Amino acid sequence: MKESDWKEHLEQILETIADGAMLINPDGCIAFANASAERISGSKRSDLIGHIFNDPSRQLATPDGKPLKDEACPFLRVMKTGKPVYGIEISGRRPDGTRVIMSFNAAPLRDKNGAITNVVETFNDITDRKQTEKRLNLFFEAVEEAPDGVQITDLKGYIIYSNRAVEKIYGFSPGEYIGKHVAEMNKDPEFAEKVIIPGIKNTGRWDGEVTVKHKDGRVFPIWLTTSVVKNSHNNPVAFVGFIRDITGRKMAEEALRESEERFRRLSEATFEGIVIHEKGKILEANHTLAGMFGYELDELIGKSGLDLLTPESQEIVSGHILYGSEEPYEAVGIKKDGTTFPLEIRGKTSVYENRFVRVGAIRDITERRLTEEALKQSEEKYRTMIEFSNDMIWTLDTEGLFQFFNKRAEDITGYKLEDWRGKTFVPVIVEEDLPKVAAVFQKTLSGKPQQYEVRIKSQNGRIIVLSVNTAPIYLKGKIAGTVSFGRDITEQKKSEEALRDTDLAIRKAYVDVIGTVTGGRLIIATHEEVIASLGEPVTDTCRIILEDIAPARVKLREIIRHQFPGLDIEDIIIAAGEAITNAIKHAGGGEYRVYKTGNAAQILISDYGPGIDFETLPKATLVAGFSTKPSLGLGFTMMLELTDRILLSTRPGNTIIVLEKL
Repeated sequence: MKESDWKEHLEQILETIADGAMLINPDGCIAFANASAERISGSKRSDLIGHIFNDPSRQLATPDGKPLKDEACPFLRVMKTGKPVYGIEISGRRPDGTRVIMSFNAAPLRDKNGAITNVVETFNDITDRKQTEKRLNLFFEAVEEAPDGVQITDLKGYIIYSNRAVEKIYGFSPGEYIGKHVAEMNKDPEFAEKVIIPGIKNTGRWDGEVTVKHKDGRVFPIWLTTSVVKNSHNNPVAFVGFIRDITGRKMAEEALRESEERFRRLSEATFEGIVIHEKGKILEANHTLAGMFGYELDELIGKSGLDLLTPESQEIVSGHILYGSEEPYEAVGIKKDGTTFPLEIRGKTSVYENRFVRVGAIRDITERRLTEEALKQSEEKYRTMIEFSNDMIWTLDTEGLFQFFNKRAEDITGYKLEDWRGKTFVPVIVEEDLPKVAAVFQKTLSGKPQQYEVRIKSQNGRIIVLSVNTAPIYLKGKIAGTVSFGRDITEQKKSEEALRDTDLAIRKAYVDVIGTVTGGRLIIATHEEVIASLGEPVTDTCRIILEDIAPARVKLREIIRHQFPGLDIEDIIIAAGEAITNAIKHAGGGEYRVYKTGNAAQILISDYGPGIDFETLPKATLVAGFSTKPSLGLGFTMMLELTDRILLSTRPGNTIIVLEKL
């Protein structure tokens, strides 16, 4: 690429970014200024280009108004040291007399002999930015953690946002209902169009009972209060609804119709423990509850119900009582002999002898816990195989004999399972790779999962390169064999070799510009450089699939909170969620792992998609909201705002992102 073409290409890139950008000649004269530079400085390009960078009319100074020394001037520092500088804060006077505080990054641009030809400066207005971000984050978390559901739709009733409470009420994950019409959530699909939306348009709000559908198919009632959201011009832009599941309340209303005698008869016939208490003091209970805790019934009457719980569970139960919760939850009970056992509790407020009390249904879930644990162990092997069926999957017994491989493995290799079941894997492996594979197999049998690359021979003699993850299979607590997930990276390997012959100068230009524009916080690196930057792993590698977005976010939050106390968790969790979503959107999935280096948290997200080509890379990393596919996310621009540094390695067949947060 010619220097003139390269410079023109660079100016086009700088013209697209939201930050102000200028190119300054070695003599200090401004040679280029983008549209954002005009907006931030308040000056026309004609008043910038061709003028000295520190024109007296701009009154450049420190943020507190003191004269700007040479060592605080980005251009002069770069010219003196030949090195980039980041985050230098400078105040300047706009033509209208107002002052603005800007954060500057600057870096040299060199010719092929290493001489500085220009200095590129980028800057942005940082006034009130931090305070605004804090307020927005606080508002977002308040809405997300609200006990009632909060849902926003467009004026046609299509869902554009729902908080966590809505997920819990309906049983759907965000990806399952965002973009759907609210009518799909209602039992009567015409109710919203015929009643709710017209009511809002006529009066500005609507509230009432609506029968809706849960993900599991059951229908239940909610109380909906919804109104119009208007913009600064008083024009309607959306609807916001507040949702409360009133299933428990409806049940309580029904229970009020029952007589005390009927309650007693039914309570004695149930397998659940039943208790009526007022401010914790037990007024009534059934024999099932007494037997559950090892007491006689008359011993419980008048006793504090909290005395039947562990100290930790007392706080949990008190909280549910305080907020009138009617949803089932778990706690730990204490029997008369001091032994503990798990409980499921569901309570509701009712009227008893003309006073408000709490009625609780308590179930001993010891057997259920044991059953769930047994089921989890028995399904461990098959769940892994089914969920990642896009890869080659095979299992070996402890002797290295094939027990299973999936259709994907048959398609790639040409082998048939019926011909290989019970046979050794040795003939399939290229001879030079056999020692490595044998060592991996033995390590896996010792309980250590392995990652490696191996060459295998297909039925027609073609050599295939696989990237493999291998883990032990446990049955009844003992290792019974191994399960492996292999991906064909033959073409990827060929592409990697071809990439080494590409124009390194162009690649370096992209890398330098992106590093400069982001203040050194977005680093484009090789695969090996990214791996070398990682600290100690604090988790195993976890696979990413569509159905696991929400569980992955919960798991990451728990890991970061435990491993990095005091760290602002939500920023890096939101950024990781964006990266995981991109991995699913562009590659159908991938994997993630958490590392620790010093006090910094590192989250590595990788996929095996097509990668980001270098023609698209500047837009993909620097332009807010840019995507090669339809997306509601903000991409790299958002991740840069939420993290301290991002390392990116991308190539055909593999993209790796490392998010760092101090």
